[in-house]
Amino acid sequence: MIERPAAGVMVIDALLTDEDQSNLVAVLEGAELSAQELGRSSRSRTRRRGESRSPKVPQLLWARLEPILPPPTEWFPPDRRPRLEPDIAHWRWSGCNVFTRFYDYGLGDEFRPHFDESWRAAPDRRSLLTVLVYLPTGERCEGGETVVEGHAIAPHPGRVAVFDHRLIHAGQPVLAGRKGLRNDVIAETVA
Repeated sequence: MIERPAAGVMVIDALLTDEDQSNLVAVLEGAELSAQELGRSSRSRTRRRGESRSPKVPQLLWARLEPILPPPTEWFPPDRRPRLEPDIAHWRWSGCNVFTRFYDYGLGDEFRPHFDESWRAAPDRRSLLTVLVYLPTGERCEGGETVVEGHAIAPHPGRVAVFDHRLIHAGQPVLAGRKGLRNDVIAETVA
């Protein structure tokens, strides 16, 4: 099931199979997590962050997202298109980021409103969309909704949220459990 609760936001249930989720959890469990200072944007001091450069994660995510993701010219409404050189009409989605981040929030942790920075591999290749994957990591996550443009996205296992980096979003306090991973959708110019 795919929902589009706001321009630039897509929430997808049942995109990932149980095997897909198990494979992502295995990568997460192999990542070393360390405490991350979130600064003034959050009261949280116990969020732990890990990372992976395993090609399995972006390959799996892109295999599932590519068939359903509208092209950039359809994703961004005309009045909210990113200012790019060349214009967005000359860009196409090319995959997911090789760099994946894993987040583990402690009880009561939250992430205050913010927007995500674009990852720029080259002038003609950059990330434009955030991909959040909520994983079945043992204890069921309670709370921890991601609020994007005023729309709360509950962290149900297997759910995937995709949204424009530039949209303000926040992580609500986690009451129990863990959340998942973050990746990006990469765009590149068309030759």
